Amino acid sequence: MNEIKHTQTETTERETVEENFQKTSPNDDSVKIYEQEALRGSAEAQHRLGVCYFYGKGVKQSYEKAAMWFGKAALQGLASAQHNIGSCYFRGYGVEQDYEKAVLWFEKAALQGLAEAQHRLGVCYFYGKGVEQSYEKAAMYFEKAALQGLADAQYNIGSCYFRGYGVEQNYEKAAMWFKEAASQGDDDAKSTLKKMKEDAEQTFDEAKELLEKAASLRHKIAKKLLKALEEAIGN
Repeated sequence: MNEIKHTQTETTERETVEENFQKTSPNDDSVKIYEQEALRGSAEAQHRLGVCYFYGKGVKQSYEKAAMWFGKAALQGLASAQHNIGSCYFRGYGVEQDYEKAVLWFEKAALQGLAEAQHRLGVCYFYGKGVEQSYEKAAMYFEKAALQGLADAQYNIGSCYFRGYGVEQNYEKAAMWFKEAASQGDDDAKSTLKKMKEDAEQTFDEAKELLEKAASLRHKIAKKLLKALEEAIGN
């Protein structure tokens, strides 16, 4: 069984920078509007402009400019921008890689209730990236994000309950969270549930066999005791 999901590969990192943004592909005119509004101080426009530069949508792709605009929006308190500049620091996109700065920004976004940031903070605590390693805090943040419906977090808190990382081991809760993640199409959760079912069936068959052997042994012992009792009475 996998331990926890990073969601930290380059592909996934790029996919999760701004999920909602990808529903609309900006053209040159919209980018110009973002630039005008960003220069006027609009945090939302600064963030969207950062996404444009991150993906090269309507502009020449540039992680450096993406990080710059994410940073400006993050300083104004925009949670999605705080998460994204944190991701940039975590992976070294357009800035020097710095786990401590990444954690700082994830914490700010997590405090605003952003599930993705809560989950990423959980990953940081799980592996001790930029913070002192703590399974307890990792599990806490995974569960916060899981309760908001984030599939990766649901899988990860399920893994914590399954292994007893930061929480008391509880197979029922593990299965519950794996089911929640699987219902959203998470393949790892599906395969884990399948393996749990197979293991449970094997354990049941083994237990049944042992009980049958024990029952047979008790029957033999009972017959010997009865025979000894009959002989004692006969004498």
